[in-house]
Amino acid sequence: MSERVAELALKTLRACEGSDSVVAGRRHFAQYWLRDSCFAHWGHLALSEHDVVERALTLFASGVNEGHVPLRYGSWSMILALSRDALTRFTVYCEKDPVLIARYQDDKGWAEVIDSTPLLVLLAGLCSLSGGRVIEYDALDRAMRTLAKRERFGLLTQRPYADWCDSVKRRGYVTYTNALYYAALRVMSLLAPDAKRRDAYARKAVEIRALINERLWIRAHYAEYLDETRIDTFSVESNFLCALFGIADERQTRLIFSSFDRYPELIEYIGRRVASRYPYHEVSWRLRVVGMADYHDRMQWLWTTGLVLLADRQLNGSSRTPRIIERLEGLLEGSEWVSEVYADNEPFTSFFYKSEEPFAWSAGMLLAGLIENPDLDTAFAKIRDA
Repeated sequence: MSERVAELALKTLRACEGSDSVVAGRRHFAQYWLRDSCFAHWGHLALSEHDVVERALTLFASGVNEGHVPLRYGSWSMILALSRDALTRFTVYCEKDPVLIARYQDDKGWAEVIDSTPLLVLLAGLCSLSGGRVIEYDALDRAMRTLAKRERFGLLTQRPYADWCDSVKRRGYVTYTNALYYAALRVMSLLAPDAKRRDAYARKAVEIRALINERLWIRAHYAEYLDETRIDTFSVESNFLCALFGIADERQTRLIFSSFDRYPELIEYIGRRVASRYPYHEVSWRLRVVGMADYHDRMQWLWTTGLVLLADRQLNGSSRTPRIIERLEGLLEGSEWVSEVYADNEPFTSFFYKSEEPFAWSAGMLLAGLIENPDLDTAFAKIRDA
């Protein structure tokens, strides 16, 4: 473990802690974003801080409305927040807790988000299976039943911009989303208070795993998404989530880990999450206009690096961890915070946008990848052991 990286990640996560959860950042994303928080709280679980996670789960579960899970908690439009930050040159540092108003729709009006539900269920499972208490199973059950309505021929299907990679028209069958869905189904089976729901969720998980492998595995990795066309590019988070949760078998897992040999730029530019650029027409025009068409392909996201380190420790999948940590230490040397995105191994800055920092999501995931916690490792193993 790199103590320097872990100390910086811990400092960053602490800076983002609020009374009920963690804010995504302290500048333009100073709200409780459920997606960011659910990943960031993996870091708290690695630190055995279950009380922090339970408070967040209580808040998020209370926001489940007719089966719909909030996108975020906050009082203002993100369009206005980003415009304010651009005008003030990103100098506003917000230390206040956000107002607890649940928001369910993306500010950009593109689509209702799809990954909040499985991420909430997964966090609840990791918390409970590693020593915490079960949070509002019935609320999670309602949310999962609502999410299941998005299935088409067995797998979840989504509209463009509906998951974390919201500058890209990922649509149809998205590997990242369905991998989280599989893990959430496993959690619902493991935590079920009765045999009927336990068996139903277990059967559905088996079906989803088989369909992901049937439709989305191609030669040596999982495709990123499949609709009228298939985007075959290697995506770090899609593939390593499949490895971490046991969707991939041993042979597939070995091939996924060997991706760093096929695509060495993924280590040279640590945190880069795809091996090739998206077709120009697949990227939102809004990002193209402000010169950020590469936000989700060439830029570097360290939360995906934390995921790789976590999967490597869980699965003994690679001898590349020392090299990855070496690149991480070089990238973060002299940094005050773990930042949101990096370009060419520097925190991204342009006239229109500055990388959010401190940034909780990446900090929490780095801690989860760096800190060996037997209880959390056992929780992941239970989810994976189908």
